[in-house]
Amino acid sequence: SINGGTGDADTLNLDDGGDDATNNGVLSDQLVAGLSLTGIVYQNLDHLNLWLGTGGDFCTVSSTHGAARGGVEKTTTLRSGGGNDTVTINDVTDRLTVYGEADSDTITVNGNSLGSNTVLNGDGGSDVFNIRDISADTTVNGGGGSDTVNVGSNSLGTLGAPNSNSGGNVNAINAKLAVY
Repeated sequence: SINGGTGDADTLNLDDGGDDATNNGVLSDQLVAGLSLTGIVYQNLDHLNLWLGTGGDFCTVSSTHGAARGGVEKTTTLRSGGGNDTVTINDVTDRLTVYGEADSDTITVNGNSLGSNTVLNGDGGSDVFNIRDISADTTVNGGGGSDTVNVGSNSLGTLGAPNSNSGGNVNAINAKLAVY
């Protein structure tokens, strides 16, 4: 267990970049598990930086580690590394930045909390972004390659079928969505 204490500059760096296997990982407000990690429990951090390996990884962000404390914005940065990665975001409570990095990635946002900030960077490759539900500012930066951005409740785009977005609605898009 890692406890950042009461300071305002506590940072945890977790680097799985040397792993070329395909892994499944979960990131929550107090736990990083899967990938090639046995599970790391953490609390009272201000900044969490996570690097995935070079395989086609799957990572679910079920929640991030909390709202600002004492005027300090808490940040979570996820770098997916090489491989065709899949990142699914279910909740964000402060600032989450995702870098797709090399190859073609699929990044899906199922929700973020009011007052949070989500920034998605495709970087290299032809990436697919599915924006299904947002309650806070969300920015999509495609980067290099031919990227696809699907917006709506049925956004299910994949690398094999990037334009899968039919029959839904945009009723759950409740904040600013900027696409670059």
